[in-house]
Amino acid sequence: MSKRWPKNRPVIVSCASLTSYHPFAPQLVERTAPERKEVSQALRLPLGSRSIYRETPATSFVLGSADRLADTDIGVEPLTNINNKAFLLEITVPTPPLNLANIEKDAHLIDPAFLHSPQYEDATLNDALGQRVLVKIETANPIRSFKGRGADFLARSLDPKQEIVCASAGNFGQAMAYVGRSRRILVQVFVANDVNPAKAERMRSLGAKVTLCDGDFDVAKLNARQLAADHPECIFVEDGAEDAITEGAGTIGVELLAAGNIDTVVVPLGDGALITGVAAWIKDRSPGTQIIGVCPEATPAMLHAWRAARGMSPVPGAPEPSSAVRGGRSLAWADMNQLTHTIADGIEVRVPVQKSVEKMKNLVDEIVLVDDDALIEAMRLSTSALGLVLEPSGAAGLAAIRSHDLPGERLATILTGSNIRPQMLAKLVDSAR
Repeated sequence: MSKRWPKNRPVIVSCASLTSYHPFAPQLVERTAPERKEVSQALRLPLGSRSIYRETPATSFVLGSADRLADTDIGVEPLTNINNKAFLLEITVPTPPLNLANIEKDAHLIDPAFLHSPQYEDATLNDALGQRVLVKIETANPIRSFKGRGADFLARSLDPKQEIVCASAGNFGQAMAYVGRSRRILVQVFVANDVNPAKAERMRSLGAKVTLCDGDFDVAKLNARQLAADHPECIFVEDGAEDAITEGAGTIGVELLAAGNIDTVVVPLGDGALITGVAAWIKDRSPGTQIIGVCPEATPAMLHAWRAARGMSPVPGAPEPSSAVRGGRSLAWADMNQLTHTIADGIEVRVPVQKSVEKMKNLVDEIVLVDDDALIEAMRLSTSALGLVLEPSGAAGLAAIRSHDLPGERLATILTGSNIRPQMLAKLVDSAR
């Protein structure tokens, strides 16, 4: 049975499980099947009808024209009259769990250059931290970060005739460039104007076209989306939104559990692909193991989004979004308008990917914050105790263990990357003398 509404009445469509928190970036028609197809069918709209959408704050869309709503199996709620001026239609598409069989398959399928990374306990590090910590080193590979796992698995499903378009702070762009080169797929990476120059140069050396944007990472992502939307030969790939990327990262969880019992796994938290993939596997095989994410104190958007998704109150003492920009918008929107920065560019998230938040919300036990000083000290500790140079994001797990009283007798953390800014590397070397 279908429903009707008066003509010329706008319909506000809330698609919280389909779009990111960004008030301008999400365009429903850019979503791929099955989400885009299901919603278009539900509203009896042709695919690609971009002109009928205009974005509104948070995660809603205003439709300029739509005559009928067909019953479907995607959870359409009744229309709500808003001041006799518009109707609110809430559409909820359940976020399916990750495919654990894919994670298991990935553990044997992904490029061996990224699999079976070193993991061990170091006595000097344990003494410095005052507890047992298993470190997993994801820096000893061609791109010096864990991102190659998910990128490799995703690329296996892509059409080599399509050009990959993405946005990156650096490591994901390198991963896509690496797998693109190995499969002869063109890759274009949009980056912020303050991108780590070493990361940008490595992307170019791997064959990617690097497009510098006049703005931050979220501006770069907007530009990447728009290019892909305007060119059918391109496909936009968003780290954190693609299941294949998350499942590829989940192979780290497979390898961690091979090291025996672990009470708590501490994971640097950026877009959420890593922590979601690792947690999905570990929670299935070792339900008692705690999963703790680590965000920069200066940019806690993922913490706010995760707590909001779970119906939890804000963390006392955590940086709050400015009240001047709340106005009913998401916390992430407010975070994006804050002018704070962090040295941990790899996990500096201002606009969470909603699909990623939905997947991780029930898998993660806690999220903690670390400041830049703690990150610097963790980088120094890694250099002195392990002989490993880490970028700030890569040291976030160590920083959290040093700064917080985390549960468990045996912890594990993932050292996620070592693509450090040249000037920061010079300072790190000087401090070690």
